[in-house]
Amino acid sequence: MNYTDFFRLRASPFNLTPDLRFYFRSEPQRKALSYLNFGLSKGEGFVVITGEIGAGKTVFIEYFLDNLPKQRAVTATISNTQFEADSILRMAASAFGLREENTDKATVFRNLEAFLLDIHRRSARAILIVDEAQGLPVSALEELRMLSNIHYQNRALLQVFLVGQPQLRRRLASAGLEQLRQRIVAIYHLTPLNQAEAKQYILHRLRTAGWNNDPQLAESCFPAIHRDTRGVPRLVNNLCDRLLWHAFIEEKHAIDQDDVNIVIQDMRLDAEGLLELDLQAEFVEPMEPVNDPPAKPIKQAASDRVVEFRPSIEKDG
Repeated sequence: MNYTDFFRLRASPFNLTPDLRFYFRSEPQRKALSYLNFGLSKGEGFVVITGEIGAGKTVFIEYFLDNLPKQRAVTATISNTQFEADSILRMAASAFGLREENTDKATVFRNLEAFLLDIHRRSARAILIVDEAQGLPVSALEELRMLSNIHYQNRALLQVFLVGQPQLRRRLASAGLEQLRQRIVAIYHLTPLNQAEAKQYILHRLRTAGWNNDPQLAESCFPAIHRDTRGVPRLVNNLCDRLLWHAFIEEKHAIDQDDVNIVIQDMRLDAEGLLELDLQAEFVEPMEPVNDPPAKPIKQAASDRVVEFRPSIEKDG
């Protein structure tokens, strides 16, 4: 049994993985949507959305894309931004579904241009979203500006949305990016939830998961949760998830501020323990190599299983 069974929930309400079922439109997200729609109406240039780590940028963009008319918009997303300018063109082509592995750069550009022109002729829009854009070097941002210049009959064929942490704004202020800055048609920074919104956010996620006031949450819980998490949605999720586990382990069907304080203290001790382990690892002296005889191969038992591990890239949700 886990806490979803104990509290008769349909799903875990505070997973860290972005999930549109639990999307909560806070006031900052409502304003950000207005900026996105304004930028979209311009049909050209760059739209920039920034926010702190865990502010919900990824799920916000997913919500925005999910509500675009599919027949009128062709979208592509780049999430890995650890590359140079020479790769951005191929990444963009690949994001739109073009296979360009063994093609020279000039051909990749022509094929992408032809693809964008075909979208235009179908009376649709092409939108490229670059997530975690704060990782892009200046050279790659300049290459994106060149891509945004592709046009036909005085109409831009590609619009670029840059989504990232606050460092993105500093990157855009870099010398040599003045032409790109002039092409930004909308820019907005997602702020954390205020105390009232944090309470609404928590209750919204619980109700979406099938919560029927079990466990009961004392009113004093909400200010304590907001104070510790500063209203950052990912931190709220993490704390509330641990809080439900705490109630499950203690077999409690009512949670008060004391429970919140206990969980906060436990999480701080966990974080301090991880920090101590990290510091110890830095000061461990390297061991002298031991010239052991070669090990004999171990025969694999019939019950042994080989499990493939595929690391997932953590999104800002």
